[in-house]
Amino acid sequence: MNKRYIISGIAGIVSAAAVSYLLSNEANREKLCDVWKKIKTNLQSNYDDFPIDVAGDPGIDNLENSDMVEEGSQFGVNYYNEKRQ
Repeated sequence: MNKRYIISGIAGIVSAAAVSYLLSNEANREKLCDVWKKIKTNLQSNYDDFPIDVAGDPGIDNLENSDMVEEGSQFGVNYYNEKRQ
């Protein structure tokens, strides 16, 4: 058996024991849930300014989209409609 497998196994067991010890206390579980909620909220707020509005606007100032719509591509407009409804 390789040393790598032995060391990986020991590291896995130690980390699992540490996590189970830390999560055995209810206060620690609540802290972990709070941290997870903060991370989740932060990630979701970063996607609020996602340029979805540009996808459905084949206007004059957005030449790439207007050229594609002019050629018959409706992907951007359809995508915008699906996400906004």
